Amino acid sequence: MRYKLKPKAACDLIMLRLSGDQVLRVIGKSAAKGIIEPTAMPAAVMAIKEAIAQEEAQRQGSNKRCSAASSRMEYST
Repeated sequence: MRYKLKPKAACDLIMLRLSGDQVLRVIGKSAAKGIIEPTAMPAAVMAIKEAIAQEEAQRQGSNKRCSAASSRMEYST
């Protein structure tokens, strides 16, 4: 499944299911077909920015744990 967003001011954006589902969930939409009204755009953009910031923070925390663990890794041949 794919999602096709058709903004009037830009080119169409096509997303595969996982990405499309995630974006719709973040902005509070659940239907596979619908409209995002212009009045809802600022809140949708803010929700997407917050989700990106949270994901980046989680990724940075994960990278710190991985780099700390890799500095203690032992191996043998």
